[in-house]
Amino acid sequence: HRRNFRRWYNSKPVVQQTVEEKRNADEWIERYHTFIVPDEEEDATLEWLLEKMETAVLRHGAEIIVLDPWNEMDHLRERHENLTEYVGRAIKTLIRFAKRLQVHLIVVAHPSKMQRDKQSGTYPEPSLYDISDSAHWYNKAVLGVVVHRINRDQTKVKTAKSKYHDVIGSPGSVIMEFCKDDGRFREIEGGD
Repeated sequence: HRRNFRRWYNSKPVVQQTVEEKRNADEWIERYHTFIVPDEEEDATLEWLLEKMETAVLRHGAEIIVLDPWNEMDHLRERHENLTEYVGRAIKTLIRFAKRLQVHLIVVAHPSKMQRDKQSGTYPEPSLYDISDSAHWYNKAVLGVVVHRINRDQTKVKTAKSKYHDVIGSPGSVIMEFCKDDGRFREIEGGD
């Protein structure tokens, strides 16, 4: 993460940065970011994560939390729960957490394995319903964003669901290009 943050902060590849530029970027990283990573002997369960996130909010003043990726967590279901029920309960718990502590919580969840088109060799654009384990990723989301790599140079960023249009904005999409030098996406053509 440090390498990517340095590139983003200084708007150029790390190999082209001076020692001072790297130091300035590292100070920014330390000031504004807290990383929650389990120790080797810890299981990153939902309960573990909630405790660590609350500590990040209360102790470090975190206002935005990014859980990336969802599939790396240890998902311990209750004895009576199937996977869909667990995901629904987990999303509900995360939404309550975010409301209670007034933080913006982003969960990065990947789709189930998509099938490549035999003719074109491309993958179809996923929807929120394609996310592994449950349709709850669409049903319970307040805001749902799909990031789909169209080809090597183009990525479509689509707001697939927005519960509060007047506050968050309406669904739509934009085509972006990733600039390797500075680590930023730039719009290259309008979407919906």
